[in-house]
Amino acid sequence: MPNPNEVATLTTGGETFSTWKSVMARRDFGAPSSEFSFSSVEPGSPGKGWAGMRFKPFDPVTVTLAGIQVIDGSVTTRSTSMDAQGHEIMVQGRSRVCSIVDSAVPIKPGTFSGQTYEQVARGLLAPHGVGLVVRNPPPIFTKVFKSLVPQYGETVSELLNRMASMRGVFHVDDAQGNLVIGQGDPSAAPVATLQEGVNIKSISCRLDNQNAWNVMSTIGQNVGDDYNYPPRDYSGSSVDATVPDTRKKIMMAPHPGDSDEMTAHTNHARSVATWNIVQCTIVVQGWLRPDGKLWDTCDNVSVKSPSAFPNEDGFQTLGIQSVTYSQDSDNGTTTTLTCVLPNALASVQALNPQPSGNANPTSGSALGNAKPDPSDTD
Repeated sequence: MPNPNEVATLTTGGETFSTWKSVMARRDFGAPSSEFSFSSVEPGSPGKGWAGMRFKPFDPVTVTLAGIQVIDGSVTTRSTSMDAQGHEIMVQGRSRVCSIVDSAVPIKPGTFSGQTYEQVARGLLAPHGVGLVVRNPPPIFTKVFKSLVPQYGETVSELLNRMASMRGVFHVDDAQGNLVIGQGDPSAAPVATLQEGVNIKSISCRLDNQNAWNVMSTIGQNVGDDYNYPPRDYSGSSVDATVPDTRKKIMMAPHPGDSDEMTAHTNHARSVATWNIVQCTIVVQGWLRPDGKLWDTCDNVSVKSPSAFPNEDGFQTLGIQSVTYSQDSDNGTTTTLTCVLPNALASVQALNPQPSGNANPTSGSALGNAKPDPSDTD
């Protein structure tokens, strides 16, 4: 009898399929839509064979792992092959949020000026049947966009991404097929401790300073208005004291805005850049955390790996940026966790810690919040 914690099912049209040669499901923090891929050499429900395997593109499906739903989506691709040695079918798909990745913003009404991010998002998601969940947004999230006009041919996802960078939020989806917007919590307690030689099957770690800057600045221009306020330049900067002061990056804002919006964009860009400063890939056995829940993005984990981290004790707290659930005959049932610094998953830091004696140039220990440049507050 199969271990229920290692059973993956694909459900469509009232039927559930659970016999698979390989399984993959992946969710990335910062990407709006999850993806999955299932392959089988024994197609269909028992006794139905190929007649039972009627998956086709656009069919709605749900994916469960260990009895827990992980994706609500649809089939995008069906591939089959057959020869004298055997036959195989592969079913691939994405979560329901994929519709906004592929679809352009309606030309009418042509402007969303005077609306908040949430108002714009709910209006654009509704025709696609996608719900919206807001989690831990920064204070600027509720600020209205003074002027917001979609670019011709811009997809819904592209517009929301452009807006997100000016409000300090990130996109991901959830198991119910909703779009989730918000940020992680760097101060959240780790959900598990992963230790080299104990519960880590494999680990690889990359420390890279190519995306580390002492100063990151965003500059942009806000629009004028009918009260005789002319267009004006604004900027905001973030400083990381652990990085040499010769490393500076200046960015143009993707959207008009004031000093608060320039600082929000800088915070957002700093977080995205920090994804690449520490990137640790950890493979663990099974799909479940020690508490019985599925591993998920934005969870914090405590990792002890003296071979990976140049810290005195080999400990590092990391945040999960990407989760890949897998199962095949070669590797069994595993979860691959792509981990980054916890503050890379949040645009606004609750604390601004100073470097400790245990810090290293890629620890991000002095990463703080951006502030308006002095000229903006004159």
